[in-house]
Formats: sequence, structure tokens, C-alpha cells
Amino acid sequence: MALAAVLAVSPALAATHRSRPAGPASARDYVSAEDQKALSDGFAPFDQAAGEGWQPAGDPIFLSTAQDKPAGAPLTLQPGAYRIVVLCDCDMMEVTLLRPDNQTVAAERTDNRRAMYSLDVPTAGAYLAGIDMDDCAKARCAIGLKIYRR
Repeated sequence: MALAAVLAVSPALAATHRSRPAGPASARDYVSAEDQKALSDGFAPFDQAAGEGWQPAGDPIFLSTAQDKPAGAPLTLQPGAYRIVVLCDCDMMEVTLLRPDNQTVAAERTDNRRAMYSLDVPTAGAYLAGIDMDDCAKARCAIGLKIYRR
């Protein structure tokens, strides 16, 4: 079953993401080299879109989260056009992209294992990719996020 194009963020999820401290990853955020490789391979079709003018804007971000714990990836974006791709290694995730004003960005396409957002950023700002794994059958899921810019 496909996810809704726009996913609502609960106040608790948004508060969790805003309060997540920056800095080195904790043990719970660890993603194995094997999972990183598998997720990186999943980005290959998006990496090949360079002919359309999209270029990776840095390395992928890897997260690991428990089934009932939301994960957040803070993103600082400069003015420009972006695609943000989120992949997981499990059966079900919900992704929400929040603008600096805490409004959601509509997904361009999404399903149970991946989401892609296309957006124009008029001014620099702090965005947040929120990932919720409540409906996943696994106890812990590996997640990859990659930003492309044109």
C-alpha cells in the first residue's frame, strides 16, 4: 500500500526531531557497513540522473532507528533546487520533510520503502527529514538519506 503524498507530523514527532542533539552518532544510530552498502546501491538510479542536471550534494546520511522511535535528519539547505531521497531496508516507513516554518513539503513520489521530494529553496534554512517506523515489522531499521542539487 502506498503512503499518502503528504504525511502529517505529530507534535511529539516534531518535538523529538527539533530536540535531537547535533554531534557524533550514538550507538543506537550505528548502521553497519553492509547496510550502508545496500542503501548506497539503492541510490544508484538517482545518481544516474546526472544527465538531467541533478548532482549529489554530499555523501549519504545513514541512520538506524527502532521500530517505535522516530528518527530525524537535520538538513541545512542553501538557495537552489533540490531532490531529497530517503530509503530504508524494511517494509514500511513514513517520511515527512519539514520546512524552516514547520510546514510539510509534499512528496513527489513515495511508497513503503522510499520517498523523494523535489523542492526549490528560496533562502537558506534548516529543514528536517523525519522518519517514522511505527508500522515496520523489524525491531531496528537502517535508513539512508541523500540530497541532490541542480
